[in-house]
Amino acid sequence: MEEDLYRLHAEVCRTLGHPTRLRIVYLLSQGKSTPGELAAAIGVSPANLSQHLAALRAAGLVEVAREGARLRYRLASPEVARACETMRRVLLERLRRESSLLSLGEGAGLR
Repeated sequence: MEEDLYRLHAEVCRTLGHPTRLRIVYLLSQGKSTPGELAAAIGVSPANLSQHLAALRAAGLVEVAREGARLRYRLASPEVARACETMRRVLLERLRRESSLLSLGEGAGLR
């Protein structure tokens, strides 16, 4: 069972390993949205958005609901957004550390 969990975790991380998909998660964390709204906000074609949404759905990260003639997407769990936000904070810390180290090196005449 633990091996299955590692496999699923890796699959989700691979799915989230695309900037457009991360942007979709961010937008959906602000509320469910239609494909047209998402495509316009991200600046991708509807066909391209559809491919990304399909990957996110296959990984169980987003869900779709029909409201009349419209499709609306939402995150399958708010934890998806929290996990992405946690990783974003880790990366910001890393960038700050690297920036500080670079500044120290430049101050010492190192390049």
